[in-house]
Amino acid sequence: MTHLPSALLLFVAFTVMASGCGSNDADGADDDDGATDAVALGSDLEAALAELADAGSVPGFAYAVVDADGIVETAGYGYANLERGVEARPETLFHIGSTHKAMNALLAATLVEDGTLRWDTALADLAVDFDIEPNITVEQLLTMTSGVPADAEDDLAEDPGDPEDWGSVIFDQFDEARLLDTPGSVFDYSNISASAAGYAAVLAVDPDETDLHQGYLELFTERVLEPLGMSDSTLLASEAQATGRLAASYELDAEGVRVLESEDDDADLLAPSGSLKSTVVDMARFLQMLVADGVTADGSRIVTPETIATMFEPALENYAMGWEQAASGDYLVHEGAFDGFASVIVIAPDDQMAMVLLTNSERAAVDLVTAAPELFFASISG
Repeated sequence: MTHLPSALLLFVAFTVMASGCGSNDADGADDDDGATDAVALGSDLEAALAELADAGSVPGFAYAVVDADGIVETAGYGYANLERGVEARPETLFHIGSTHKAMNALLAATLVEDGTLRWDTALADLAVDFDIEPNITVEQLLTMTSGVPADAEDDLAEDPGDPEDWGSVIFDQFDEARLLDTPGSVFDYSNISASAAGYAAVLAVDPDETDLHQGYLELFTERVLEPLGMSDSTLLASEAQATGRLAASYELDAEGVRVLESEDDDADLLAPSGSLKSTVVDMARFLQMLVADGVTADGSRIVTPETIATMFEPALENYAMGWEQAASGDYLVHEGAFDGFASVIVIAPDDQMAMVLLTNSERAAVDLVTAAPELFFASISG
């Protein structure tokens, strides 16, 4: 492991990192709880990702590739924390941003499976205390075709106020007068739309729930994190920070790499749209279940293949439920970015393989995140 003196300037530290710290696979990890036995395979994919990271001055990243049985390749590269010389590893926590949306769709899918919810359930039938356009469905919320404009969140107050008032803050955006067009006829990528889907799931389970944020934390944990065994993942910033394994995030500018002050907060009004902090090992469990037609590595069924097919079916603009179909049609992908972090997940259903990549510098990792899906697909298609 390369340890860096704290007195070094960050741009100098990165130079040392790029030349002296390469792949940090799980064999080099401490014997901590949560360490994985999977190791990097030294593949062409790993080399290509590392080359892009070095070219962009990415401080650190971790990735994992899975098939229907579990992780087949995983590694960390560079640093999770430059100042302390902490290497990025498969067990490092990163903010995953909007890749959370695919998991938010899975939450709704589990409720569809048990009959609590339907894809065509009207939002107005769940959030009954609000003036909502009557034809907006759960499916439209997840496929970004509800008619809510992307910039609606720009009008939200920085302080979300009392969580018991969050329902009105979110659901008031679905008044007919605010919509771009008839629900189902227009695509606009909206964090409010995804958040409404998550809070609608809470109301489907408990119509009397008034603290939608707490209800979402509990339901997402019960329906998604626990069944998948994602024990290192959390929606709360305070819990992620308390682990001591949360990466620092960095900005890249003309003077080098500098650490960012976190803006993440436990009181996240838009939590269902992208608030999860996770590791590539935990995210691999989610992706493995999907490529295995809804069955986890230990044999537990989460959803049926038919439900997964519905989640993967593109609506407008090639966007499905938390997934975007590649132009080639060969795979589905979703990127995420928040608080200086960036992520990408990609799944090739016909090949029953998937990949997750998490990194701690959104700006530095633009080329890495953009290229990773095609590099992954090329590596599995020969």
